[in-house]
Amino acid sequence: MFDKFTDRARKVMGIARQEAQRFNHEYIGTEHILLGLVQEDAGIGAKALKNLDVDLEKVRHEIEKLIPHGPPTVTMRQFPFTPRAKRVMELALEEACHLGHDYVGTEHLLLGLVRENEGVAAQVLLNLGMKLDELREEVLEILNVSPANAESLDPSQRNTHASALSIYGVCLTSLARENKLDPVVGRAGEIERVLRVLSRRAAGIPVLVGSPGAGKTAIVEGLAQAIVARSVPTQYLDYTLVALDLTWFAAVAGYRKSLEQSIEAILTEARRAPKTLLFLDNLEALIRPDLSPALASAAALVRDALARDNLRAIIATTETHYRAFLARFPGYRHRLTTIQVQPLGPQSSLDALRAMSPRYAEHHGVTYSDDALKACLELATRHFPGVVPLERAIDLLDEAGAQVALATPALPAGAPALDAEIDRLDAEKDAQIARQDFEAAARTRDRAGGLRKQRDALHAEAKAKRREAAPVVDPPAVAVALALMLGGSPETVAAPQA
Repeated sequence: MFDKFTDRARKVMGIARQEAQRFNHEYIGTEHILLGLVQEDAGIGAKALKNLDVDLEKVRHEIEKLIPHGPPTVTMRQFPFTPRAKRVMELALEEACHLGHDYVGTEHLLLGLVRENEGVAAQVLLNLGMKLDELREEVLEILNVSPANAESLDPSQRNTHASALSIYGVCLTSLARENKLDPVVGRAGEIERVLRVLSRRAAGIPVLVGSPGAGKTAIVEGLAQAIVARSVPTQYLDYTLVALDLTWFAAVAGYRKSLEQSIEAILTEARRAPKTLLFLDNLEALIRPDLSPALASAAALVRDALARDNLRAIIATTETHYRAFLARFPGYRHRLTTIQVQPLGPQSSLDALRAMSPRYAEHHGVTYSDDALKACLELATRHFPGVVPLERAIDLLDEAGAQVALATPALPAGAPALDAEIDRLDAEKDAQIARQDFEAAARTRDRAGGLRKQRDALHAEAKAKRREAAPVVDPPAVAVALALMLGGSPETVAAPQA
């Protein structure tokens, strides 16, 4: 099922797992999926929720009222989905098919949550004053599909209601404008080289060639940030950079007609927008020997577009796959120019970690010591031979931040007792209203309101204290995180000496 999920939808499910771990729950439920949707703020699902004034703090607070935190447990490798969560994913797939989409995105997950209206997520939304029908209408409006048309559109026509590039691609310049891309360090030379190749009269498609994790995508993201910062030559100031992962189309190869139409729509849009640059990742998707007839046809469309002079693109691949591509299609040599991408050296890798760490610190509510950053790089180099150290160091940076954050109490002392008393008073008030004892109900309401103010003050104070004295990630914490990542005991990994 996850094969058809977009990168953002997969990220939502990853965040859902983290939230289940944060709550010490041994499962992933609809409530965790909702938290993932709210936090994946580049997706259509999050946009719909934001438009209706649903934010992370409100959702998390409502979940904490409905479901208590579980007892601290050993970190689990797998979190099973509840039956309702599985139903949400099935409904999301149904919604995608119904709208004629060949993928499952965050919008379909949200529509699935709305249709599965008996889970904790639906109850949370209702508690926030949300009408589920209005939420569905908001999603369809963003997709430019009216509720009536959503029921009656012919499947072959539904994809035309939204830009193909916006549906299938990720606009890197938009993410850069919203400051959602990680800083890029040590790649100024490669970015300048990409611009020179793009400016050539012949062989004007740069091909970034390097090992997995070497930094090919980082170079393209750096170019997007340079465009937004207006630090590129004049002719590139208004360019839009859209990323497409070619391997994703293999997941929808069973929908032959829709797949070819989608590819054609993407290429047509790109040709009609001369200041649109496509970033085509994973060139191997065009030359795999096991291509289905549908994917083979789609790959041929992409190759034909690259052979013309009216498609602006940047390609990323490995040395092996690039050689295989040229061996099968030698005629493309006159269109492509290779740019070798080497992993960053130790000092540049450390500088990159330093540049990225504030993003991870803010996400986890922690601070990283400089020795912890050095430990991430040293341990990644030591324990993951043959892999680009920076890539694993970033994983370790993230894991260590999550580990330290989870060790910090989520609720301030006294808050659970206040929540329980507020719930008791709310039930008492409802009973008094049912007996038509309105004066007593008013007094009970006021008492509950006073307790709510106390509880909100506790949360605000705890949040301020966390900001002022965030837990510190140090080298021993990095060693513990690495041991847990490797499935071993913390004693098996020695922390580097400062």
